[in-house]
Amino acid sequence: MSLAGRPSVILPGQLAPAADYTAAIEGAEAASRWVVLSAGGEPGDAWTDMCIAEADRVIAVSHGHPTRRWIAGAPLLLGCELLLVGRSVPDALLRAFEPAVVQTLPDDAAVRRSLELGARRLSGRAVGIVFSGAGARAFAHLGVVQELRAGRVRIDRAAE
Repeated sequence: MSLAGRPSVILPGQLAPAADYTAAIEGAEAASRWVVLSAGGEPGDAWTDMCIAEADRVIAVSHGHPTRRWIAGAPLLLGCELLLVGRSVPDALLRAFEPAVVQTLPDDAAVRRSLELGARRLSGRAVGIVFSGAGARAFAHLGVVQELRAGRVRIDRAAE
């Protein structure tokens, strides 16, 4: 039996407070190859704590001003991937979370694009293209890229 290609997404508040979170996550894992747990609360919230404890990868999205509870609960996010909406990363945030990866993004639309790329990368569906040579070969590359775009192939990464 092949697992569905679409992820199961469990949002905060989707489960009753008395729900067995573990059973819900196991059901989602049985139905889909990928499960996305969206926390949205603060440390100490049962659902948020479960999401962080169960996640294989934690991606924290911040507008740069975490609450005192998040700073106090920073050990939960050590080594996370941090997506920050804004122009710069506050030093306090870097010291508290010690993120493995940091991306600063100008707005929420850029966060969505970054999360979509991350999902394609994590699921093994990101498309990369590698160019070689220069001069006349560069023109051949342009034709290949044009055909890929005409075929609606999204190129996520490029290298030479």
